[in-house]
Amino acid sequence: MHRLRVFISYAHIDRGIVENLDEHLREMGFDPVWDRDIRAGDRFDDAIRRQIARAHLFMPLITVNSRESHWVHQEIGYALGINVPVIPVSLGTLPGEMLSTIQAIRVEDDLSSLQAGLEHANVEALVLAGAMHEDLERLGITTYVADFSEDRTRL
Repeated sequence: MHRLRVFISYAHIDRGIVENLDEHLREMGFDPVWDRDIRAGDRFDDAIRRQIARAHLFMPLITVNSRESHWVHQEIGYALGINVPVIPVSLGTLPGEMLSTIQAIRVEDDLSSLQAGLEHANVEALVLAGAMHEDLERLGITTYVADFSEDRTRL
């Protein structure tokens, strides 16, 4: 399989951690993408949406700082809305809000457990499952999940 593009969402105050995360991901064979890759003159919000849409995997870095970032919340919502597979990386706090139902990889400050967490998550299978879902939608095959019993009956 070719190098998977991983979009990293984070709070700017955590940039040093993201630089370390970027290095770890590159060593593992991934191609990390984040806002440092945006060229001068590009519309920031459009460039972020393009990067997320082109990513194989969306990886929000969940810290106390990112939990307070409106940009991170918007990026999470966008990734979920366009069905990009999401694996949160949690450092010192757990995901909340939109990510509260997605299992995160909990890492130490040095990110030493990141590789084991990604191997356990089986990233390639997650990405392939997302790609198959998109293929089914393109073919007009839709799957439905019912949240309530009356919806299950109707479906």
